[in-house]
Amino acid sequence: MALSARSRRSRIQDVGRLLGDSTPIRGYGQAVEGPSPAQTITVLLLGAVVFALVVSLAVGGFVAPGFLVLLFVYWAINPPRAVALTDDSVVLLKRSRLTAKPTAVIGRFPLDVLTSVGPNGSYWRFLMGSDNVWVSKKEYAGLTGHD
Repeated sequence: MALSARSRRSRIQDVGRLLGDSTPIRGYGQAVEGPSPAQTITVLLLGAVVFALVVSLAVGGFVAPGFLVLLFVYWAINPPRAVALTDDSVVLLKRSRLTAKPTAVIGRFPLDVLTSVGPNGSYWRFLMGSDNVWVSKKEYAGLTGHD
């Protein structure tokens, strides 16, 4: 789900405080790092169904993993990140799992990382250093200002 305009403005202010300089932030988007988030979600859901079936058959009743367990496993595989766009760089940030606010700067990259890979399904994939960073298409629009 894409951020509201108000939340995006608030997160841009948070990034400004983290950067501590007078660089204007032109855009902000939530992201994840790691393998394809769509594939991760598919594998987790299929794994949860298989787990539920096997354990349910073994104990003679219905047992299924909870949503929070699946969410924490997802975050372990695809940690939450944020991407901010300035005039001269793209900033990769850690993002809080609880509040979704940016918490620390991971690195600054040249603007050409935004064209490093491109669209992949319902996400945009960027190579930032050796990391794959995935931004949903709605968040990409909020980050760059175009679809």
